[in-house]
Amino acid sequence: MKTLGANSIRVYHVDPNADHDGCMSAFSDAGIYAWVDLDTFPTYILASNPEWNSTQYSAYQKVMDTFQKYDNVAGFFVGNEILTTGANSIAAPYVKAAARDMKMYRDSKGYRKIPVGYSAADIGDLRPNLQNYLACGSNASEALDFFSLNAYEWCGDSSYDQSGYSQLQANASDYNIPIFFSETGCNTPEYVYWIDSSSSFQC
Repeated sequence: MKTLGANSIRVYHVDPNADHDGCMSAFSDAGIYAWVDLDTFPTYILASNPEWNSTQYSAYQKVMDTFQKYDNVAGFFVGNEILTTGANSIAAPYVKAAARDMKMYRDSKGYRKIPVGYSAADIGDLRPNLQNYLACGSNASEALDFFSLNAYEWCGDSSYDQSGYSQLQANASDYNIPIFFSETGCNTPEYVYWIDSSSSFQC
C-alpha cells in the first residue's frame, strides 16, 4: 500500500478483543491512517427493523476503546450503506442516535476527538436529503462529524460531468461537515452464463 502511495485505509468489522498493535504500528510506520467501522455483523443497524439498543452501544464502545489509543485512527463509522431506498429512511434517526451517543461516550472518556460519521450508498434518490439530515443539528453534538459516499460511477473513459461526479461535488459544496468518498471504483455490467435446454452455454 505504501508503494502505491496509499495514506488511508478503511477497516470493516474488527474484533475489539484482538491485539491490533502490530498492524496499527505497521500502518503508522508507512504513514497510513485507518478509518474503523464500529459496528460488527451482530451489531449492525438493520434498515428493515432498525434498533439502537444497549447491546449495540456496548459493542461499539468496545471497538472505540480498543482503537482510540492509536494516533493514526482518522475516524469511526457508525454504519455502512444502511439506507439504500426511500423506505429505509426509518433507520436514519437510529444512525444519528448512534453517532450522537458514540460522540458523547468519546468525550466522557476524555478520548481524542476522533471524528464519528456514516458511510452511505451513492443513491441519487437519497441525496442530498440524507446528508442534510445527518449533518444538521442545533449544536455539534447532534450532527455527524463527517458524511461519506461509496461511489462507483466513474468507469473507463468517462468524464467529470458524464460520470456524475460534478453533481456529487455540487451536493457536497458549502457543507458544515466534511464529505468524502469512503469507497470508490467502477461498476460495469458483467456477462451472465446459463445452460438452456440443449445444454449449450449461452451468453
